[in-house]
Amino acid sequence: RQLCLDLIRDRHARFYLEVGLREAGASQAGPERAHFEVLRRIEDNTRVALDRLLGVDPEAVLALAANLNLFWWSQGRLREGRAWLERGREAAPDPPAELRATGLFCEAFLLAQDTDDWGAAAKLVDAGIEVVASYTDEPPLVLAMLHGIRAECDAVNGDPTSALARARTACELASGYQGSWGQA
Repeated sequence: RQLCLDLIRDRHARFYLEVGLREAGASQAGPERAHFEVLRRIEDNTRVALDRLLGVDPEAVLALAANLNLFWWSQGRLREGRAWLERGREAAPDPPAELRATGLFCEAFLLAQDTDDWGAAAKLVDAGIEVVASYTDEPPLVLAMLHGIRAECDAVNGDPTSALARARTACELASGYQGSWGQA
């Protein structure tokens, strides 16, 4: 009986992981409203899925939490987003570097927006930069994003020279990607 319940819980978690990733990804690619509405309707199931996945696939928690970053921010649920990102980061002992860096970016963004603690956010960003800065091939886009938010941290913390240098680095890194990244 317990094995059957565990199987059902795992399938439930995987289903809502898939739906959450799909809708969060689609919201970043175009108009958000319809996708955010789906995410609002499945919030309780998503929380149950995240909780279940902490024990069976913490990297999936980190991935979903990072993908839901814009949703949590737009819904005013910054603390909930930060909590899931932190729990996923702590539970996933060795996620892929890009996933870890993305989680740290999202956590720093929500922390700064929620608490106005740009110093603490800068520490998370620096950890993310350290994770992916050693890429010798094409650096991942998240490195540009990390430098961008680090520039904002520096500006808010009163270091405009560093902020400008980091913003330039962010634009240089992002300019190699398709679309409008890195272009004014």
